Amino acid sequence: MRIALSFCKMTGAGNDFIVLDAEDGLPSTASELARRLCPRRVSVGADGLLALRRSGSGAIEVDYRNADGSPAAFCGNGARCAARFAATSGWSRWPGVLRFAEAEIIAREPESRPEDVELELPRPRVLEQLTLAIGERSHVVCHWVDAGVPHLVVPDAADSATSWDAVGRALETTRAEWVGRGNLTLMRVEDDGHVEVRTLERGSGETWACGSAALAVAAARPGADTGLDLLVVPPARVPLRVRLNPAPGPAFLSGEARIVYRGRMEF
Repeated sequence: MRIALSFCKMTGAGNDFIVLDAEDGLPSTASELARRLCPRRVSVGADGLLALRRSGSGAIEVDYRNADGSPAAFCGNGARCAARFAATSGWSRWPGVLRFAEAEIIAREPESRPEDVELELPRPRVLEQLTLAIGERSHVVCHWVDAGVPHLVVPDAADSATSWDAVGRALETTRAEWVGRGNLTLMRVEDDGHVEVRTLERGSGETWACGSAALAVAAARPGADTGLDLLVVPPARVPLRVRLNPAPGPAFLSGEARIVYRGRMEF
């Protein structure tokens, strides 16, 4: 039996998603749909899939799947796209409430940047520091951060000179239990203070942007506990803004979230 499926293609700072209205259920599981729709060049193509529905309280329930169909507890750019979709569809007004797994997140449209969506969410936490030997660098202090999903943040490494393979070999050599448990984010602080990043997302590969990576990088910066404003620039060159209130206050993540097109697919 053939399936006809309406969808919305969205981008959050270059991180792209297929968004599905799951109010009346889905024709298959979210994982199976992600595996079918997210491959590039042979299907719609996206970093992940968002299945959305309204709860009885009016909050937007978000079921996020990576491109390989695996679930993730949070996605920063996906959350902003979900909020834009809900507001555009008339499901909610600003500010809106999103639920990812067990986290409740507030979404707003900043008055000064109406093309953006800002999230208020639990602040990211540094769980551990570890020292790695990466390529010719023998003493690289990295941070393992919980930003809704886990990230290993590697400093001074956002250019092509540091490869994912080199980081992977360092992890396998020194701390094998970390391998495969989270995302890898390479960062480099520029002279003007903004941070360049690259992220390898578990289940999706290297992405053009990652919202949770921006949060993780902010948590790993000096002064994070006393408050911090940071401009994070991913490979898409569309900036993300992170603001950390003094601990234990919340975090704020803002950036572009927009609809690219709406479509219908039969398979």
